[in-house]
Amino acid sequence: MKVLPGRIATGADPVALAIDSATHTVYVGIGTGVSVISDGTCDGAVSSGCGQAPKTIAFGTTSPVALAVDEANDTIYTVNEDGGTVSVIDGATCNASVTTGCGQIPQQIDVGSAPDGVAIDQTTDTVYVANSQDNTISIVDGATCNAKVTSGCSQTPPTMSLGDGPQGLAVDELTDTVYVANPNDGTVSVIDGATCNATVRTGCTVTPPAISLGAGAAPAAVAVDEATDTVYAVAAGPGLGSTWVINGATCNATRTDGCQQVPTSASVGGDPVAVAFDATTHTVLVLNQGDDSVSVIDGATCNASVTTGCAQSAPQIRAGDNPAALGVDTTTNTVYVTNQNDDDVSVLAVDACTPDHMEGCRQLPSSTSIGAGPVGGAIDSATNTIYVADQDDGDLSVVNAATCNARVSSGCTTVWRTAETGDNPLSVAVNQTTDTVYVANSSPQNNPDGSAVSLDGSTVSVIDGVHCNASITSSCNSPSTVDVGSGPAALAIDEATNTIYVTNFDDGTVSVINGATCDAKVTTGCATTPATILVGGSLEGIAFDPATSTIYVADTGENNVSVINGKTCNAHITSGCTQKPATISVGKVPRGVAIDIATDTVYVANYADHTVSVINGGTCNASVTSGCGQQPPTMTTGTSPKRGVAVDQATDEVFVDSYYADAVDAFNGSTCDSTVSSGCDQQPVVIPAGGQPVSVVIDAATDTVYAADNADGLLSFFAPPR
Repeated sequence: MKVLPGRIATGADPVALAIDSATHTVYVGIGTGVSVISDGTCDGAVSSGCGQAPKTIAFGTTSPVALAVDEANDTIYTVNEDGGTVSVIDGATCNASVTTGCGQIPQQIDVGSAPDGVAIDQTTDTVYVANSQDNTISIVDGATCNAKVTSGCSQTPPTMSLGDGPQGLAVDELTDTVYVANPNDGTVSVIDGATCNATVRTGCTVTPPAISLGAGAAPAAVAVDEATDTVYAVAAGPGLGSTWVINGATCNATRTDGCQQVPTSASVGGDPVAVAFDATTHTVLVLNQGDDSVSVIDGATCNASVTTGCAQSAPQIRAGDNPAALGVDTTTNTVYVTNQNDDDVSVLAVDACTPDHMEGCRQLPSSTSIGAGPVGGAIDSATNTIYVADQDDGDLSVVNAATCNARVSSGCTTVWRTAETGDNPLSVAVNQTTDTVYVANSSPQNNPDGSAVSLDGSTVSVIDGVHCNASITSSCNSPSTVDVGSGPAALAIDEATNTIYVTNFDDGTVSVINGATCDAKVTTGCATTPATILVGGSLEGIAFDPATSTIYVADTGENNVSVINGKTCNAHITSGCTQKPATISVGKVPRGVAIDIATDTVYVANYADHTVSVINGGTCNASVTSGCGQQPPTMTTGTSPKRGVAVDQATDEVFVDSYYADAVDAFNGSTCDSTVSSGCDQQPVVIPAGGQPVSVVIDAATDTVYAADNADGLLSFFAPPR
């Protein structure tokens, strides 16, 4: 499977997709309607038509989120989340070849609240629509509400109660069973399509049986392989997502004895949101939104009867940015994927990436599993321990770098121990002198729905690295804490003065903690409110330059870096803490900062314009500010660097996370630093990481670069590309 040179542009925010193989048309749900794409000249073998400008069917502001094609009636049913409706499009007059009907406003059916999925049972001419807020499915009569016959479209269809938050649906027409994914309660409902359809409703009042996928699973979509009687349900969960392999022969409309069994699962990428089965190649295709990929599972070795292939790592192909939906055209062996942030559709050839032919697959890095939502990390060289903040789990993974690195992998399958932190840990720093681990905990102020939460305040956890590391974990629980400013985001340490500097995103301050009275051995000062530096703006990345005693702080709102004097503002001297620091302008939304001590160069990762600013620390520091007014040169990264930038002090290599490309960009810092700019236009070496890397850590002892993959719950690693 490969991405063709060109992709097909759509309207804004493509989130749904369905294919009419008969007319070679791909219908894509966009923000306010449907794009109508011709796949005859842009498929797995032909790319001449990939630059086409698709026709658009305008709905208004209805937010289509799911589509299905009824080829028997030449009708496209489009589920509109905001309007609680389903639009009925005439595929005969609006397709890849005929567009005379594309300008017409389609007929609409009123369904339930926040509909989020649709499937068609051709045998009973029934359209099933999942209503996620009502916990029901609407049962639409396709015989009286289609592109030609609309007499039944004005009638409110009957409903059936299901599990919590139903989304994706699939129909097994051989057993007349409808399977519905319920993400909020981790189940898949099993509906008898023979007794609950457009004409027979005797079974619609019965609560259907359900398959439980276990704690933490949140199934989003289902697909059916009728040949092997297998139902595939994709579910997000802690770390990597899973594809659950359900036995449809023992769990269907008429036989339910197998519904109580916990199904086999296969690991896929991060946050799987869609699944499709290609009967031609017998392949299961899983769309992973978290790491912008499609996992390719061999349906011949991973199904209800044969599970030997389920334990194997599924190969992947890269999709676009933030993919949302996929569909398969079996006539051309092509997979189409909608990419929300790119506003386009990727065109993938099915047969170029299979378990037997890997040449077209995405290269996967070596990795080890850690906690959910890792965001920041640091290494303790004394104990060969990597500490990674698991934001979603609210703890710290404690990884042994000596047994899991670019040269030794014996420990990489270990289930790593964790250390307690505060809520929402974001960043980690280690004072090598005192062997103390500091963790910034930035508690969210509200739930996703806007309601207030009651969590620990904005704090820094203080962990004893001597007794909480890869070998010893006796002191990993109940660490001391320090109250800091609002929304602590990042940390830097001056080991000479034993000072810990903490950026506070929400209030624009830097907290100045005295490590001499608040570290692994002495905690008497941890209860003292630390001094603060008022910088202003929204502060994130921070780094300390020991050569000039300068603290560099990235302000994401002001697009600059503040230059603070560590000689007059530290744990012992605070006379300079009230002074307004000098600033230097950098790129848009700077988030990460790292320093090459040998060349006195400050590298700043700029999220919004995909660059790294290269500051001369010799002319812009706490004592010398003559160079602070100059615009620094930049290096261009692949995609938005989230916050991870690190420097290998021995080789001058600079590593930057390429968040949306699921990669780490490696630059030669010796040709683009404080005094040399000849190589600033270099193209970085792109190294595959896991899903959405956000932090980079370098272990000099093993010559290994680690990336915390936020979407996958992985710590991927590699040897530097020299």
